[in-house]
Amino acid sequence: MTAPVRASAAGVYCREEARACREAAIATDRRHGLRALGAALPTLTKRALGRRGFAEGGLALDWAAIVGEEIAANTLPLKLAYPKGARSGGTLHLKVASGYALVIAHCEPQLIERVNAYLGYGAIARLKLTQGHILRPPQRAESPGDSGPAQPVDGIDDPELAAALGSFSKALRRKG
Repeated sequence: MTAPVRASAAGVYCREEARACREAAIATDRRHGLRALGAALPTLTKRALGRRGFAEGGLALDWAAIVGEEIAANTLPLKLAYPKGARSGGTLHLKVASGYALVIAHCEPQLIERVNAYLGYGAIARLKLTQGHILRPPQRAESPGDSGPAQPVDGIDDPELAAALGSFSKALRRKG
């Protein structure tokens, strides 16, 4: 007895052929292994960053590389707003540390130029500054005993292994 036949937009086929096609599609989607998180990150963050006006998610992620360490330490990109129906000539909303807004206002043309160079087109025409406190994760100070090189572990014959274990124990002491 033959398998039941179904009609579709592509033509007529049997259930076995349909199942084989589905299995082949699933197998090619898996790519036979693990993928790097960095490769999937733009796909994962695009929706969340797009809601905040960062369709170009790299702007928020690479902010320090775009504007420099000092400016990045005192600013935070909040939103990228374009005029209705346009994808250029937008306004970049920045949160600026109190007292640093004058510096940002002074170097506004250079910042706009750097952001547009990073994005590859004239996406930004102006900046809108909002003063406020920039929250950054606190930096842990090292204790004086942790500043030197790690001590090798005694009783291990291999010097590289002893040094690696010493470095590992130092890292555990710092973390815990």
